[in-house]
Amino acid sequence: MLRTAIWAALVSAAAALHAQDGEQRFASLGDFRLQSGETIRDCRIGYRTWGKLDAARSNAVLFPTWFSGTTAQLAANIGAGKVIDPASYYVIAVDAIGNGISTSPSNSAAQPRMKFPRFTIGDMVESQHQLVTGTLGLTHLRGVIGISMGGMQTFQWMVAYPEFLDRAVPISGNAAAHALRHAPLGGRAPRNRSRRQLEERRLRATSRGGHANRERHSQPGSLHASLLSRAESRQGHDLGSSRRREGHP
Repeated sequence: MLRTAIWAALVSAAAALHAQDGEQRFASLGDFRLQSGETIRDCRIGYRTWGKLDAARSNAVLFPTWFSGTTAQLAANIGAGKVIDPASYYVIAVDAIGNGISTSPSNSAAQPRMKFPRFTIGDMVESQHQLVTGTLGLTHLRGVIGISMGGMQTFQWMVAYPEFLDRAVPISGNAAAHALRHAPLGGRAPRNRSRRQLEERRLRATSRGGHANRERHSQPGSLHASLLSRAESRQGHDLGSSRRREGHP
């Protein structure tokens, strides 16, 4: 019985690894337990792959979707001269839980609409880890790259499975834009920066009411706030190191 199960898993992994480039496929995770303790019943994760694994199985790159995005949309970024070239990498594009392709409130028969449990960025990453290790049979990733909410998932990969990947490339995954991003946005401060400034003014005004207010507002409100702090700190360190190498103070 055990031998049969192992053989079936190996056959499934081999079939998944040799799927036609860009073909929509699904991995069944069964009843998927969330960080909250709730369960997504009969959870399926959509994905597409491009390219081939090298002999060392060391060139796999994971590409999760942005908010409401699909792997069909990610496909425009995959190819020669694009974000990722499948001539060099085995690219795994993943539909995030809740995007309407993977199991979502809109397509779940067991837990439709408001019956669907709440899930987090961490749950998305855990489902992707199960896809990569269980369905595709991989033990390591060359890297993870993501845009917007895909960038948030990339940050989560960095802290959840730091030894599992060599490189992480989060693109626009911060909750607020860094000053260095103003030029690519046409020289104008992004709207979320304006909102942040208004919020900072409100918090300063509120903090005059006493120490308790300052304590309450100083606490990080989410995992993403913690990740953002680490990312900003690291970015500042890298920038400072670069300036010193170039001879700047």
